Amino acid sequence: MPQYEKKIFFDQGALRNTGNPLNVAIDGDGFFQVQTKSGDVFLTRSGDFRLNTNRELVDAAGNRVLSDGGSLTLSSGQGDVFIDDQGQVFQGSTVVGKISVVDVPDKSVLMDVGGAFMIDPSKTVQTQTPKSYHVLQGALEQSNHSVVEGMVNLMDLGRSHESAHTLIRSLEDQSDRMMKVLGNRTA
Repeated sequence: MPQYEKKIFFDQGALRNTGNPLNVAIDGDGFFQVQTKSGDVFLTRSGDFRLNTNRELVDAAGNRVLSDGGSLTLSSGQGDVFIDDQGQVFQGSTVVGKISVVDVPDKSVLMDVGGAFMIDPSKTVQTQTPKSYHVLQGALEQSNHSVVEGMVNLMDLGRSHESAHTLIRSLEDQSDRMMKVLGNRTA
């Protein structure tokens, strides 16, 4: 049976307009930085952001979205939120902060932690500013996985399994016939 390994593809997914001012997508390289309640920093391309009860910008899992100066907190009644193409967050005409967008030169140091990534603690790697990116407000990046391609791969896997099963049955039948022939000669 062939062995399959888990692969992570970092190709850009299609961008979908949502109209939600707290949804952001990265067009180009890079990851958003989010911090868990335990203090771990994860990298993610998912910009499905919202406000928690403290009015901090968080991801769908409740992790705080990091800015260059910590977390981003929006005030109630201080105006609409605008996020520019470099991730600078404005509320009305006031600058609130800048969403941290970083890149990792060697993606092999990233460990999948369920929808996000963290840098393998055994590796010494510094994040850097992406070479080319734009933050798009009111949009989300969709999966870079093609459902059709996935189905084709699944069907190929099924055919491979069926072929291997047929081969094993054929070898078992051949072995049984050989045992009968050899058994008849010694009797």
